[in-house]
Amino acid sequence: MNFRYIYEHGLNDQEFMDLMKIHKKENDFVNEKSISTLEKLGLVKSGKITNKGKTFIQNAFLTKLTSEAEDLAHKLVDLYNQFDRKTGNFLEVKKRIAWFLDATMFNPEVIYNTIESYLNQNDKFVKNLDNLFWTPTSKAFSVHYKLSESPLFDMISKRYGLDQTKIERISKSKILKYMVDVVKLDIPKKGVPYFTGSYEKDEKFRLWIKTLLIKELRK
Repeated sequence: MNFRYIYEHGLNDQEFMDLMKIHKKENDFVNEKSISTLEKLGLVKSGKITNKGKTFIQNAFLTKLTSEAEDLAHKLVDLYNQFDRKTGNFLEVKKRIAWFLDATMFNPEVIYNTIESYLNQNDKFVKNLDNLFWTPTSKAFSVHYKLSESPLFDMISKRYGLDQTKIERISKSKILKYMVDVVKLDIPKKGVPYFTGSYEKDEKFRLWIKTLLIKELRK
């Protein structure tokens, strides 16, 4: 379950559970206080779940999906459509973008600009959007995403002069591994204890560590 995604979109635990109940047509168990929020967000209408609500539930089960990743997915699909190129399955596009952002911590703008340049420079053969993030070596047996199988990762590394060997050695360095773990933290908006005393300060600390880590990779 992706609690960060749920909280980022303005729902609390009770409201999400009530959305699930409405989806399962178990409205008798729904807390009436949740209805106004769900209707305001367009997830429910007249006691029934909307298409937006169904998509929301689907996204909430993509463990690495964030608002940032979802927004980037829509922008890249629009970009591909402008060039009349195939994107692949949208759910898979979102999953791969979410994984890629989590694994690399690249800025979405860097990703967008690199892909836009790729489309401008290739007027014949262009990879589907989902395969640009990860192209499995075997469609039958490849199930785990790997940066070594990501054409986009190679493009960005070459374009921005990133040292791939440093990225690979992160898992071997205790300090760098700690930094990566901090950056990947899914900080809940409710709950204690926080590292710094509050959600806002914890999130600021996480982003600061992310900046230091990117600088290290670019040395």
